[in-house]
Amino acid sequence: EIKGANPCITKFAFSPDGRTLAATHCSKFGPSFVTFWDATNGKRIREVDGPEGVINWNPVIFSPTGKWLVVGGFEELLLLHADGKRAARVVLKDTQVETFACTPNADVLASGSWINVENQKPARDNIILWNVATKANKTNLKKKASLLLDRERVVGLAFSPDAKTMTAVGHDMDIDTGWLVRVWDVSTLKTIRTFAGKKEDRFWSVELSSD
Repeated sequence: EIKGANPCITKFAFSPDGRTLAATHCSKFGPSFVTFWDATNGKRIREVDGPEGVINWNPVIFSPTGKWLVVGGFEELLLLHADGKRAARVVLKDTQVETFACTPNADVLASGSWINVENQKPARDNIILWNVATKANKTNLKKKASLLLDRERVVGLAFSPDAKTMTAVGHDMDIDTGWLVRVWDVSTLKTIRTFAGKKEDRFWSVELSSD
């Protein structure tokens, strides 16, 4: 049971071993926090502060190794250790972080965003690839590259199991434009293929099969 001023869960993620659940909570425009739960008995383990800026939700994922997790917010990306301690904070101006994906060996993180700048669609690259490195028990993020999915909002990201390709799906707030899916070669950052959809349709996530 979740009690308090912000009982609603906006996003959640299980650790790779299935033993821990991390959930994000927020009221519109903040504040936000992250709760950790023992998935075997339903007991709350801990609560930590989330991003300072939020709109309606805070995406969260665990790394495939289970050693860290990342939480997104308005103009902010938080990297947390598995015990909830803050590892890194990145400021992303005029950006609402919408979604994440991670390579199977957890060395690259991708973040997809909604660029919040009026009359600019999008204002700049809305997907960022981050190198994730752990040294002396400290995990840090370093920007590796950025990509453009030419829709206002990137709402889904996925790496292939071999980490050679990355797929993104996005759409505009204006219903007159349809969804867009693009696949990149991760090593060269070149587009492999693009799929465009009907204007009345919208997709909100993407998953790739294990094969």
